[in-house]
Amino acid sequence: MLAVLIILAIFLFFLVKNRQGKREGIGLGNAIKQLFAGAGTIYLSLDALVQFLGIKIPEKITFGGVAVKSLPAVALFLALLEPIGEGIYLALRRTYRERNYKR
Repeated sequence: MLAVLIILAIFLFFLVKNRQGKREGIGLGNAIKQLFAGAGTIYLSLDALVQFLGIKIPEKITFGGVAVKSLPAVALFLALLEPIGEGIYLALRRTYRERNYKR
């Protein structure tokens, strides 16, 4: 399941960047690097938030027999959802602009 999400996120990253005309320097290595850089940024933000608010979270969570640390897993999941959210945002924005131009 995680592999499918990673492949989908990388595909959507390529799709969004192609539509924006930012083709230079886009490759599989760069996409993976940007994915984990985003996940690292989200992880640091979540860690600071959890420590500031004093929230107690489980140390590890288990997915299908694989135990992973909970905070990095959440950060990676949110980083995987970011291109999907950006694609939805751009589609909604395009639809809104088309409706307003027709008036």
